[in-house]
Amino acid sequence: MKIANDSRTDGGLTRSFWAVGAFGVFLSLGSIAVVDEWRDTWSVAAGACIALSNFWMTAYLVSGFVDPAGVRLPWALVGTVKLLFVLGGVYVLLQREVLNLLPMVVGFGALPLGIVFGQTRSRSVKQEFSDA
Repeated sequence: MKIANDSRTDGGLTRSFWAVGAFGVFLSLGSIAVVDEWRDTWSVAAGACIALSNFWMTAYLVSGFVDPAGVRLPWALVGTVKLLFVLGGVYVLLQREVLNLLPMVVGFGALPLGIVFGQTRSRSVKQEFSDA
């Protein structure tokens, strides 16, 4: 993802995307060893997928908000539709008992874990001086 008005890519955000995905896979595979019901494992995987896609959509929306040279879309409307789509989809999946709530929340835990882990890697000294 590119920083607004800049040709550089945001390495921290890219690392966070990969870390959220990796934690989602790790939590999903770990749930196979912990639980006996496959619906719980699918719930963890679905929670991780929802977390990663929501993170990506939010990053895209924020870049649209802050980029003055970008396409002028009604970003508040797009954000509201995104929120309603995510919440509505989760509501339908839970109401129809396709997924279980607690394992899905465990899968959604990949989001904060991935964001924190993706931001812990320090930048090299050479890169810091070249950015100045």
